[in-house]
Amino acid sequence: MLVMPRTLFVPPLQDHLLARSLLQRAQGALQKWPEEFVGFWAHLHCWSSTREVHGWLQLVLGRRLKVCLPDVELRDFVQTTLERLVDERTPRFFKDGDGRFLLTLDAAPHQPQGTRIQVHHPYGKRVVYSLDGAGRLRSVEREAAGLRSVMVFEEYMRTTPGRLLPTRLTTAWFDVASGTHLGSELVSDTHLRLAHVWLPASRHIVRTGLNDTQVLRLELDGHTLLDAP
Repeated sequence: MLVMPRTLFVPPLQDHLLARSLLQRAQGALQKWPEEFVGFWAHLHCWSSTREVHGWLQLVLGRRLKVCLPDVELRDFVQTTLERLVDERTPRFFKDGDGRFLLTLDAAPHQPQGTRIQVHHPYGKRVVYSLDGAGRLRSVEREAAGLRSVMVFEEYMRTTPGRLLPTRLTTAWFDVASGTHLGSELVSDTHLRLAHVWLPASRHIVRTGLNDTQVLRLELDGHTLLDAP
């Protein structure tokens, strides 16, 4: 008797309105720079485990971040970490970020660690946010090109009503195929308010790799807001 093969039908994923609402609210609670913010200038003091240098930085939002330090290696390191901070603080609409993609509640969404929301990026990239019982971001898992990172928001400070700034974050990196822990990073931040704008005051970084540990501390002072051209 001829047996015809059966095709298993897998229904397409559907966007989950609750997941979309929860993630938009959690991301919207993070303090951003106001829309009229142009940029700022500040003195920059930098310490590593082996040296100390001083310089300055200037941010013109949407155009450039200029870091002036006499040590090239430290300057590149500081430029990279501050570019990441600028990206975190720059305001953008939810629809222009994760809101562009399909959002679903991850499996077992009501586990003790909180609600998990998966962002279905194209090309195999995987992003999962975890929210605590108060709806705040607690972790972000990213997986792409064989590398998995887990960022955990350890501590927040409250800025204006309903807004938060992270003050302590930990990130760990893993090789997806083997599960090997490749390294970790601890970031501790302080912030100050100038007029109506929250600006970085310091950042302490401890980055541990397979063979070494790097320690970097940045302090900013003399903050000056830039005027619109």
